[in-house]
Amino acid sequence: MTFEEIVEKVSTVSAKLDAKKVKEHIAYEIDIIGEGHGAFYVELINGKIDVQPYEYYDHDIKVVATADEIVGIFEGNSDPVVANGEGRIHVQGNPEDLVVLRDLIVAPAKKTTKKKTTAKKTTTKKKTTTTKKTTTKKEEAAKKETTKKTTTKKEAEPAVEETKKTTTAKKASK
Repeated sequence: MTFEEIVEKVSTVSAKLDAKKVKEHIAYEIDIIGEGHGAFYVELINGKIDVQPYEYYDHDIKVVATADEIVGIFEGNSDPVVANGEGRIHVQGNPEDLVVLRDLIVAPAKKTTKKKTTAKKTTTKKKTTTTKKTTTKKEEAAKKETTKKTTTKKEAEPAVEETKKTTTAKKASK
C-alpha cells in the first residue's frame, strides 16, 4: 500500500465518522513506518475531521505505527488504546487523546450491537423463567390442596371413631 492510498483510506473512513460530540480541538500526527512510510495528520476541530498528507508540527499527539495498524484503527478493527498497551503503536503526547479517537471510531458501533443482542437474550430468558415459575407455583398449590384434603379426611376419621368409642363406653358403664 502506498502512502497516498493510506491517506485516502483514512480520509474516506474519517468522512463517515460523526465528530460532533468531540468539543475540543485535537491534532493527531500519524507517522507510518515500513511500507508506505510518511506522515499525515488527522485534526478534530469544530465537530469535523480533517485528514491531510502533511506533518503537523503543533500536534497534540503523535502516533507511530505500520500502515496496516493505522488502517485497522480507523476501520474499527483495532483498538488504539490496546494497540498502544501491546506496543503495536507508539504514542507521544496525551494518551487520553487516544481514548477520544477510539470512542469516535470503535465504541459507538460495538456498543449498539451489544445492547440489542443482550436485550433480546434477556427478554427470552425472562419469559422462559416466568413460565416455569408459574407452572411450578400452580403445581405446588395443587399438591398442597390435595395434601390438605387427604390430611383432613384422615384426621376426621379418627375423631369419628373416638366419638363412637366414647359413646359405646358410656352406654356400657350405665
